[in-house]
Amino acid sequence: MRTLRFALIAAAFAAATAAIGWLGVLLVGLADGALTARQRSGALLTGLAAMTSWAALLLLQAARAPIGRVATVLSGVLSVKPVGVYALTVCFAGLLALTSALVMRGVVRLSATR
Repeated sequence: MRTLRFALIAAAFAAATAAIGWLGVLLVGLADGALTARQRSGALLTGLAAMTSWAALLLLQAARAPIGRVATVLSGVLSVKPVGVYALTVCFAGLLALTSALVMRGVVRLSATR
């Protein structure tokens, strides 16, 4: 059941990102946080699914476009190696999804106690 949920939420992150950009990660994270407010590891699984979907999107984009040039330029600006740009990108998605799911989980739990 967890594997199916993970695959579905990763697909939702990928679809939302393709449709509206990084803001889709926030919206899907909030929605999933509301749906899994009672689960202990729901937010963590949400963050990992976002990281997985963004890594897959980066791989797909790398196959179609020269994103290596962008990573090289950004690595100079950020003072990290090009692989660090990819890692930071994937971590951004995971942290955004994790924190939005945690915030919504807190909102749902707080409203349930009233």
